[in-house]
Amino acid sequence: MNKRTLRNCAGAFAISILVLPLVAFLILAGLWGAGRFLIISEPPLSQVDVVAVLSGGEIDRIDEAVQLIQKGYARYLILTDTDAMADSGRRMTDYLFSEAANRGLAVPQIDITRHTASNTREEAAAIRQLMEERGWRSCIVVTDPYHSRRAQIIFSNVFRDSGLSVQVHSVRGHWYTVRGWFLHRAGWKAMFQEYLRIFATLLGLDK
Repeated sequence: MNKRTLRNCAGAFAISILVLPLVAFLILAGLWGAGRFLIISEPPLSQVDVVAVLSGGEIDRIDEAVQLIQKGYARYLILTDTDAMADSGRRMTDYLFSEAANRGLAVPQIDITRHTASNTREEAAAIRQLMEERGWRSCIVVTDPYHSRRAQIIFSNVFRDSGLSVQVHSVRGHWYTVRGWFLHRAGWKAMFQEYLRIFATLLGLDK
């Protein structure tokens, strides 16, 4: 191997030393950005009339909602009526109701929406209807971090011109984080599904 070839190899090696970390950083930044978009930036929470828990996800949604009520952010809890089933074989709504009661909420504090919902838009409409019936003017909606962006879009649309205010709040301490979602298989699944559903929502195809 002649000196020219050695110089070329050394130059290529030096370039790779500089380029590879940059490529790795750009890939990592792209993953962080993709995950970060799904999580809305929350302003400090303000006191509201009611906390609403969207169906689905793990029990940590109800844990978060009960903690908000116990901290004085609201007095009442809304659960949405869905056809979903809990691992116990019970209806998810019944399961969440009993779990909320087990965590210290009085039964009169817990309310359930009137119509069975099959998606987030229907849940938002049912929550709006119940709030109007009860005279509640403001709510905090609790959901998973990766679902918070789409929930905010949907609730903003459904609550438009209602005079009701809504804050979407992500479960704290959740496994889906900006810097770690791509380390979980469930994180990749959630990311792809949420982006597809956001596009469908923006196109009006999520009804």
